[in-house]
Formats: sequence, structure tokens, C-alpha cells
Amino acid sequence: MSKIVLGLTGSVATTKALPLMRALVDHHQITIVATRSAQYFLDPADVIELKKHATSFFTDHNEWPGLHYKRGQGIPHIDLGDWADALLIAPLDANTLAKMAGGISDNLLTSIFRAWDLNKPLVLAPAMNTRMWNNPFTATHLCQVAMLFGLERKPEVKTELKIQVNQVCQQINLAKKPIQIASPVEKTLACGDFGMGAMAEPADITLALARVLNLPHKISH
Repeated sequence: MSKIVLGLTGSVATTKALPLMRALVDHHQITIVATRSAQYFLDPADVIELKKHATSFFTDHNEWPGLHYKRGQGIPHIDLGDWADALLIAPLDANTLAKMAGGISDNLLTSIFRAWDLNKPLVLAPAMNTRMWNNPFTATHLCQVAMLFGLERKPEVKTELKIQVNQVCQQINLAKKPIQIASPVEKTLACGDFGMGAMAEPADITLALARVLNLPHKISH
């Protein structure tokens, strides 16, 4: 079984963490890393259920326990990176994506990414409001992250007003680097708007993970 760090971030799609876990757990060992914002969207009952299925459940408290550092204590953002075969961030909110693109590591999850072995796979499942998804920052930040994993250059997209982020995701996926984007889908969002931005379905996320790990695709269904 592959060992996966599953990052949960501050998107309302974090409420879908349990169905995603159920889609993953038969074929992978899962360690969950939840940001402080992600915890806002997690129902306490779901946290209990997630912990039943997960190998471990980490928050920022595990990275910074107690009042101050004690010599010899564990360093989770290094230990988890050593343990995992792949990093899956689902959902990936706009703020965390921006931090990743800029190298900011101010919580456990972004610290794991900053110390990540770039030869190991990364799967991102963005989830955000349509206007945030279509903002040129999103495509730019996805490209910046992909370039860390060997994307030779920023995809060329012909557009009049803005970068077409969906096309950028397709080009990143086709590059066959150790990074896959499980692109969001179009539906009515939590805010009431209709448009692109809802997190991909668990089957599509597990398929992206299977691709980047070179596993049989049939396990994703």
C-alpha cells in the first residue's frame, strides 16, 4: 500500500474529507494533516471517523507542541515527508496554493511542502469560488508549483483578458511530471454562485493519484 499524506485546507470542500478518505483507504495508508482553517469545516463526528481510518491525524499543534521547543522532539514536517510516497492536498484552497507558489511555510502542511522531495508525486485538488479560480493568480501559482516538479516552462495560453486556468491544468497533467491536478468541477457552490470551483469527485482524485504513482487505474473506481 502506498503511504499518502492527505492535506486538508480552508475550503468548504473539507466537509467532503470523509468520502474522499473512504475512496482512498482500501489502497493507501493515509496520514491526515489539517490546517487551522480546515478544522473550521470539519464536523467533530467526522474527525472521529477520519481518525479511525487514518494512520495518524496531525495539526499545527504537532509541529509546535507545548510552550517552547525542547531539544530532541520530533520534526513532523521532515518525518512525514520521509514517510510518505506522495502528497495529496484535497481540497487545496487559494491561500495555500499562493503560499506554496511563494515558498511560504507558516504551518505544518506548507512546511511539509517546502521540505518535500520533488522527485516524489504531488496531487492537487483545488477548490474555491469561481472568481478565485478564474483569477490569473491561480494559473500563475499552479505553474510556479509545477515548475518545481520539472515543468520546463510556463504553458503558453492565448487569451485576451486572463490566463485560462483549465487549459493550464491540462498542460501540466500532459507534461507527465510527478505532479497532477485534479481540476475542480462546475456546479452550484456553497456561496450560491454557479460555476467552476467545486472540488473534483473522490473517484477523479484517486485516479489522479493512481496516475502519478503509476498504479493500475482500476483501483480508483
